[in-house]
Amino acid sequence: MPGPPSNQRLPRWVDSRKFAQQHVELTGQIPQDKLPRLQQAVSSIESPVSAQLQFARDPSGIRTVSGPLEVRVKMVCQRCMGNTEVELAANMAVAIVASDEEAKQLPHSLEPWVVSRDDSEADLYAVVEDELLLDLPMVVYHDYQCLEEDLYSAGDASTAAAAEEGKRNPFQVLEQLKGGKKK
Repeated sequence: MPGPPSNQRLPRWVDSRKFAQQHVELTGQIPQDKLPRLQQAVSSIESPVSAQLQFARDPSGIRTVSGPLEVRVKMVCQRCMGNTEVELAANMAVAIVASDEEAKQLPHSLEPWVVSRDDSEADLYAVVEDELLLDLPMVVYHDYQCLEEDLYSAGDASTAAAAEEGKRNPFQVLEQLKGGKKK
């Protein structure tokens, strides 16, 4: 097992097929400013993306890229609307394919990375960013009580208020305008 990711910057453009054929391992980081779609999806990216990527061919001959990805981001807490830090730890498992038809034949454990046969180099940062975007949580909360409990609890007070609301007559104002109840 390789050691921890280094501070070395990963290359953006790679010959993915050649790397898979040669079983290349890349360990390093991707700077925050090179991931514009992730920047738009979160409040901020707090650390470079650390990656340990292994290019290989599996026993059936499929070219793959796999390995752990880690990054710290800030996202909006859905309780208090303040920022909270989230550790993303994705496990990348993609297959290098040339077309959508090839992608349809992949096992369910692999996501397709479509790289045209005409392209000798592919954008590694884009596929890493895709994997991180897929790993973002749908809803984020602080891991501590960020609001007073009575601000979001549904206890007896809210039940009583709902019952009182149901007792009010929505036509009460019209009744008053007409001069009261008829006898």
